[in-house]
Amino acid sequence: MKKILSLALVMLLMLSALCIASADTLSDIQDKGVLVVGANIEFPPYEFYWTNPETGEEELAGFDIDLARGIAEELGVELQVNDQVFSGLVTALSVGEMGAVISGLAIKPERL
Repeated sequence: MKKILSLALVMLLMLSALCIASADTLSDIQDKGVLVVGANIEFPPYEFYWTNPETGEEELAGFDIDLARGIAEELGVELQVNDQVFSGLVTALSVGEMGAVISGLAIKPERL
């Protein structure tokens, strides 16, 4: 039971880490057909690049990436992930460069 409760708490925290910008409403994202998500792809197991042994190509992987894919799928749009330095994610979100940030980002008063 504790494992299930812990997993539910982790899921809730990760969902809260996805901050949707006020400039991009849900209808704006769906009209564009693309959810642009910013992330710092250097934080395994949450987001990282790996080489797919079957194709030899570098691919995005990790919990945050899977969560972003699931959200995009639920919205019926494509996912575009912008790899950026962590310190620039909130700024890029606030100026409308992306519709969301997902990168283990916690909500803090200065980020509201």
